[in-house]
Amino acid sequence: MRLHYPGGRDTVFDVTVRGRTHEVVGARGLPAPAYVYANDEDHAYALVLPDARSLAWLIDHVPEVAALFPRTMLWGTLWDAVREGALDPARYAALALHAIPKEADEELTGTLVQRTVTAIDRYLPHEDDAVRAGAEAVLLAGAADSARSYGQRKVQLDAVIDLARTPSAMRQLDAWLDSTTVRGLPLRAPTRWAIVTQLLARGAATAEQRLAAEVVRDSTSEGKRLAYVAAATRPDAAHKRALFTAWFADTTLNEQWVTSALRAFHDAEQSELTRAYLVASLDSLPWIQQNRRIFFLGAWLGAVMGGQRDAEALATVDRWLAAHPRLAIDLRRKVLQARDELERTVRVRRGRGRPAQ
Repeated sequence: MRLHYPGGRDTVFDVTVRGRTHEVVGARGLPAPAYVYANDEDHAYALVLPDARSLAWLIDHVPEVAALFPRTMLWGTLWDAVREGALDPARYAALALHAIPKEADEELTGTLVQRTVTAIDRYLPHEDDAVRAGAEAVLLAGAADSARSYGQRKVQLDAVIDLARTPSAMRQLDAWLDSTTVRGLPLRAPTRWAIVTQLLARGAATAEQRLAAEVVRDSTSEGKRLAYVAAATRPDAAHKRALFTAWFADTTLNEQWVTSALRAFHDAEQSELTRAYLVASLDSLPWIQQNRRIFFLGAWLGAVMGGQRDAEALATVDRWLAAHPRLAIDLRRKVLQARDELERTVRVRRGRGRPAQ
């Protein structure tokens, strides 16, 4: 148990367990600390949420924690607070975006960037353009900062592409395809395909033209796979239907291509299109278990559930589970595992706006 006192040294105590009570005997008589962290040095495999006083301090001061390991752990605690509904994801995104330009560690920078993208894309309404535009500006500046490592810059560029929704951001992505570099970073094939995929997903006017040009530009086997992935994200009902049918009927399809395309097909902003495949996707589980490789099932369920955000989809999954009481126990557990993330998303989005507890 770590107790932190501003201006002084942290104090670490053992915790004495007395039945159901956990007592920090050595802390008796000490003033209230700025924060208490129960899983000091990460010894316990447990979800450790901060009390209200500790959470309030961490929100204001976590980037100032000098040592990398405790700073990483405490950022993880704030993320757990988001996922448990105790911290507004918009507040977390603002905190992380303030800290990212100053964070020296490459791995922690990547974690903060990825969680910020999740907070904005998964837990906030897609119409929240102010938060998204602010994130785009900070991350683009980070991608252009030559004082940062390549890894820190690249993860921020990737996040800019992932988050792009505003008209100016989409125009910027389109223009980048006419260049060989972006903010001093080389624009290689995987990044170019990520841009093309985003343009297609958002229905950009130039999307089909850009896809055709990239197919000519990159005729490698990897390029063909990425073109298939990009096409899967078209917001077109007839195209979605043809793809879904082919996944079961076309025995010549490369399974790796299908696996790669699942997330693109189930783009969360196209949930009105893909919800039509929610029950069909669950009905197909026994066939998938028999006919696909072992890891395909998890990717299938993760994409299906990950492409939904609202309570209606969650209710559909629950009705399906109730209607299939004899579903094989291993399949039921996999569905429940994927359902957990959907249920968490619904809960976090519903609880937005509450003050940090």
